Amino acid sequence: MYSIGLFGALISVLLQGVDGFGQLSAPRATKLGTVSTTDQVTRLHSLKSFVDDIAQSKKQRIVFCGGKGGVGKTTISSSLAVHFALMDLNVLVVSTDPAHSLGDALDEDLRRGRGEPVVMMDPLTGGRLKAAEVDTDEALSQFQESLAAFDVGKLADALGVSEELLVGLGLQEFSGLLKDPPPGLDELVALGNVMDERSNEFDVIVVDTAPTGHTLRLLALPQFLDGLLGKLIKLRVQLSGLTSTLKSFLGDSGAKERVETLDKAMQQLEKFKMKMSRMEERLRDHETTSFLVVTVPTTLAVKESQRLVSQLKSQGIQVPAIVVNQCVGTDNDSSSEAISQYYNRRKDGQQRWVRELEGALDEVSGSREFRSNGDPAPIALTTLPFFDVELVGIPALGYVGSQHFSRNPNFQHLKAKMEDRSDPKVVICGGKGGVGKTTISSSLGVSLATEGLNVAIVSTDPAHSLGDAIDVDVSGGDMIKCSLAGVPGFVGEGSLSVMEIDPASALSDFKSVVNQALGKGEYASSLDTPDFRKALQGIENVFDTLPAGTDEVVALAKVVSLIRNGAYDCIVLDTAPTGHTLRMLRTPNFIGDLIDRLVTISSKINANPAVKMLLAGTTGSNAVELESVATKAKSQLLSFQMQMYDLEDLFANAESTEFVIVTVATELAVRESARLLNELTFADPEMQVKVRNVVVNQVLKDDGSDTRAFFSHMRGTQSKAIEELESYLSSIPGKATNVSKIQLLDTEPRGVFGLKAVGEELFIPYCITDPSTCEEIGALISAFAAPPDVLLLDGDLGAGKTTFSRGFIRNKLGVKNEAITSPTYLLSNAYSYKSKETVHEIRHMDLYRLSGSHSDEFSPLDLNFVFSKCISLIEWPSRLPKELQPPSKCRLNINMSIIPSTEEREMVLSAPLESTWCDRLRNVVGDGFVDDLLLHCTDRGNK
Repeated sequence: MYSIGLFGALISVLLQGVDGFGQLSAPRATKLGTVSTTDQVTRLHSLKSFVDDIAQSKKQRIVFCGGKGGVGKTTISSSLAVHFALMDLNVLVVSTDPAHSLGDALDEDLRRGRGEPVVMMDPLTGGRLKAAEVDTDEALSQFQESLAAFDVGKLADALGVSEELLVGLGLQEFSGLLKDPPPGLDELVALGNVMDERSNEFDVIVVDTAPTGHTLRLLALPQFLDGLLGKLIKLRVQLSGLTSTLKSFLGDSGAKERVETLDKAMQQLEKFKMKMSRMEERLRDHETTSFLVVTVPTTLAVKESQRLVSQLKSQGIQVPAIVVNQCVGTDNDSSSEAISQYYNRRKDGQQRWVRELEGALDEVSGSREFRSNGDPAPIALTTLPFFDVELVGIPALGYVGSQHFSRNPNFQHLKAKMEDRSDPKVVICGGKGGVGKTTISSSLGVSLATEGLNVAIVSTDPAHSLGDAIDVDVSGGDMIKCSLAGVPGFVGEGSLSVMEIDPASALSDFKSVVNQALGKGEYASSLDTPDFRKALQGIENVFDTLPAGTDEVVALAKVVSLIRNGAYDCIVLDTAPTGHTLRMLRTPNFIGDLIDRLVTISSKINANPAVKMLLAGTTGSNAVELESVATKAKSQLLSFQMQMYDLEDLFANAESTEFVIVTVATELAVRESARLLNELTFADPEMQVKVRNVVVNQVLKDDGSDTRAFFSHMRGTQSKAIEELESYLSSIPGKATNVSKIQLLDTEPRGVFGLKAVGEELFIPYCITDPSTCEEIGALISAFAAPPDVLLLDGDLGAGKTTFSRGFIRNKLGVKNEAITSPTYLLSNAYSYKSKETVHEIRHMDLYRLSGSHSDEFSPLDLNFVFSKCISLIEWPSRLPKELQPPSKCRLNINMSIIPSTEEREMVLSAPLESTWCDRLRNVVGDGFVDDLLLHCTDRGNK
């Protein structure tokens, strides 16, 4: 089957009107987003078959959109939802990111829904699209209500036993633990509620997820929660069985009725567990659930995407496609005017949002809460320019630091050495995903090390990219000392150590101590009494799978406790994106409480003689061994707990710890940064973290001197990154994951209209079932061609370039069966046709045999004459030297490719900004041959 998608590189839609950054105004035609260039630089795959499969499905479908922070997940997920709604499907798009930006993208206040779906009232989707940002507070309340049956008083009454006996087993503390659930669980419960309660209301649910590492945690949580609830229910059943044993001694004839009462109390918990079980099944159901990975064509983003794809597939989650966002093309397409227009619009937008951010900083700096927490000096704003190279490696990061941090007065207070203070400085770098946190934290750390400080950079992001940034393998979880040789300004006194925390190792140590405290493993063999032994085993099993995020915080606490011995002057933390950084700052308190309850359980088991007797069967050697093991484990748990409290104290100490917010000058990033600033300053009086600096990354120069560098850098690095991504995907066994591409826009798409335009670039809506139809497309395009048009036919060998040319030429000549062959050996074939009594010429050229290294090879073709007087069809145009490129004004680029391992073809049409084909391609839609075809061409501001 041949599939063809035609779209120009620029988007122009008839909007209700977009003023500035997306505010609706009176109806008018407007340019939504001018992309920088138009050529497609790699083989592309549309999402056509993917969306068609969903549209035709009789089952509800779920699509997760995830990836590295800042790559455009929210834009892609919301535009995908808009597209489904335009296909007459009932759609829900829901955000699970703690730092919600879905409402910003849709230009709709979703907070008013309080977690319930809000209907989009635009005329395009006709009420078929609803959106929600999950209400984690309400979900947490529901979770706690479902566990109300574990209240010690209610449980004792249902069992007909004394509360003292259950308190002796530690169930009171256990109940408290369940009422203070782990961070992230509230998001999962909220998502489960949305998916379960509206199982029949929507045809498609699109989930806009948090950045990579925490998306994986979210997907793993159902297993944890299902296991937790299952063990609790099992414990209740075991305790119910114990009732009969106890009552046989007490002669209670009402034991049966009590068990029935207990069963009724369990129904709500079982119902909740079933909901989580269904969600777990849905996540791994290939027929109904898919995961779209969103990325951008940079080295760091591609490497993170590769890891994400691998982890998702290892969990049994289907990944049908990767969407590569913010792509540009090649030099051949770039007119100076178009580049200048793009650059200026982006620069003006940046300046606007920097001013907005400055206003927010002034407001917070003047508040009582900010001024009373440590140094009252106002928050400083530092801008870093856009760099025309990808900053990888310690010398490159050191250069950035030397230019922007070494002599920056806003960072001078970090340079004091340990002998001048009691604690090291701790700098937490955080912000929206994709803004350059790792680059900023690394360059700041390298800068301080070159100034003579002993510096440690520690990554707490589950999706580590610190090693990628410094170009050093730090995957082992150990502190690695790095050489500063070659770093500008290094005088040989300071040191740099780097670490990506190893959560698995830290969690293993923690769980081992928990097992000892509760008598598991090698200590269980001597504790072999039946009923109460089984009951306690249920309590033990609850802690087999600790909450998501526990591993990171336990690991970080261990690292910080080691660092606080005075070996380092400054510790720089490279954190996960916004929402989960906030969770990390609060998790030490949760873990501390968890440990406190575990210690209490262990203590009460050993302090209650009746419980001891029932557990050990004797007060002899077994009981002594139990007490000895528990005492040792209790001491180790208390050590863990002290690390948690140290970490909590460290975060809250404004004299030693500060938060650097990293952002970029876009609307979504600035809004999220303002929310983060308010959260850190005002939300929790007991957990304030001082913000002293805000760094705005990737700011374009006001004089435009970096315009060409901006685009040259993007072209070179993007092409390499996409090739690396495709090579990786082709090496993975199993069902193929295709690559789709979205052009770079100079404004942020806002609202349903803007998102519709973005979505249309992803979906190629026309299919051809045989090669002869490729000729028909050539004939269709020929109807709009005239001298001196130049059609450049590029792509894979055997993709159909000559077939297209045959249809084009036959239609122009007005013949059906004339032989039109490839001029591979002749280089050029000429055909004459008459139009309005004037004879014109078509030149069909095939440059496959030419090397393109010498202009003399092309002399026989007389290209100057051809490009000025003829219609030119040129196969393999990449062979043309730069000095012989055809004029861009009449050029149409046609790329034809073969999809690997299939017989499918894809054809992509694009045109330079100044090409007259941008206007003519619109007429193709109205021709009737492809009446369902969506073409996107530029409205260049002159119509």
